[in-house]
Amino acid sequence: MPRARRVHVPGGHYHVILRGNHRHAVFDQPSDRDRWEGIVAEALLDHGATLHAYCWMTNHVHMLVQVQSVPLGQIVHRMASRYARWFQRQLATTGHLFERRHLAILVQTDSYLLALMRYIHWNPVRAGMVVVPEDYLWSSHRQYLGLREQPWLATDRILGTFSDERGRARQAYRAFMQMEPDSRPAPSGSTGTDVPADVLGESISLPKAAASAGFLALDDLAARIAAQHGLTMEILCSSSRARHIARVRAIIAWQAQVLGVATLSDVARRFGRSVAAISLAISSLRRTNPGALTTGKVLDEDLTT
Repeated sequence: MPRARRVHVPGGHYHVILRGNHRHAVFDQPSDRDRWEGIVAEALLDHGATLHAYCWMTNHVHMLVQVQSVPLGQIVHRMASRYARWFQRQLATTGHLFERRHLAILVQTDSYLLALMRYIHWNPVRAGMVVVPEDYLWSSHRQYLGLREQPWLATDRILGTFSDERGRARQAYRAFMQMEPDSRPAPSGSTGTDVPADVLGESISLPKAAASAGFLALDDLAARIAAQHGLTMEILCSSSRARHIARVRAIIAWQAQVLGVATLSDVARRFGRSVAAISLAISSLRRTNPGALTTGKVLDEDLTT
């Protein structure tokens, strides 16, 4: 049975996973990753594509790629084939280095985009290779923190969802990244299995909007949580900086992301706050009362301080 045609969406963002054949290592030493990065940078430039995030693991790679006129498959094929030829010359081997078909998932919402960023950058931690994401030298996390510069990586798109000011954006991004992901983020339309329903090449239909998958609307979620604390939407949307109000906003923002209802930037706009303020409130609540983020309720003393 022939494989389904991949869908090309000009301007679309894709989560790309390229694995070593039979899960074998594709990088043996640091210089291998250096060579891979050179090939990636050249392919991006030649095909007008943009790389927003990456993580080079030992036997697979993750990339968040935005394409334009050239289809993703053509770009990834060039990266993989050129690196494979170089790698096999070093070891005098033959055969396929990578699996024949890469995994490509179309990123459809901002909430999935941010969850995906965190998932990609937490990969080395979840694999037991490092303690915190910034300790891993072969992901884009260090660039987002301002610890490394790479001209072929674009960070403005993601950082801009937190704040227009670079320093505050990085501070909010750092706070956001401290929240460990539970598992690989599932785009709307996912089956809940290892391979989502909207993996391109397995399905040629474009993903549906999150609302059509049965997710709560942001206002419905916010109103329900606000009512638990005796607050109203008017109060949440006011200019008040009272601590207990900020913490309820943080709970709403957290649960909105978990449910796929909205992004941090969506919640910030709805409440007239900055993304940095929402992120810092979430970070503060995680330290003082982490259970509130999942239960939706803060301690009595939190409501009076």
